[in-house]
Amino acid sequence: MTNIKEQHIEEDANSTRNEILKAAEDFFGNFGYLGTAVSQIAKAVNITKASLYYHFESKQDLFEEVLMKSFGQLKVMIDEIIDTPLKAGEKLEKITFAYLEHGSKQGSLIQSALSRFSKDEELVLVKTIKRLRQEIMKLVEPLIKVVLKQNNKSRQLDAEIVTQLYFNMMDSFLIRNSFKKEKYEQQAVAKQINLLLFK
Repeated sequence: MTNIKEQHIEEDANSTRNEILKAAEDFFGNFGYLGTAVSQIAKAVNITKASLYYHFESKQDLFEEVLMKSFGQLKVMIDEIIDTPLKAGEKLEKITFAYLEHGSKQGSLIQSALSRFSKDEELVLVKTIKRLRQEIMKLVEPLIKVVLKQNNKSRQLDAEIVTQLYFNMMDSFLIRNSFKKEKYEQQAVAKQINLLLFK
């Protein structure tokens, strides 16, 4: 009997935690890190701030979890593309589009990641973002090596540097696009990036 009761308590806690994450994602996405108060998130989920702090130690902890969830979704998309029977260049084009599409939906989250944080918050969040970005880059770098080799550029170009340039270009575009009202079409930008780096 006790195990069933404990299981229900754990399921309720997980359900509440997921609701908090969803609300936090919406608030951070719409209002940014600085424009979001923990009390707003708690109110949206119909819990107290104290209950929210039972699940997450701080606003920073919650934001970090939202970032990890977003990067996790991106990793799944990239893994799925890599597992397709497409040619390496086609996979890279699809990954570019998926990255830009995902990033454009996370516009305010990107702006939030650029917000001013306290020194302690900044240190933790910058480390988290770098770590998550490195994980994504490590997934794509082998594919870039293949494309460079196919294009007879593997002797002239270093795949690690090209991978850095590739992601820097996309990130710069996403940052610029998140602040502009007139948006570029992601498919067209993906083609331009791939033509520039991989043709």
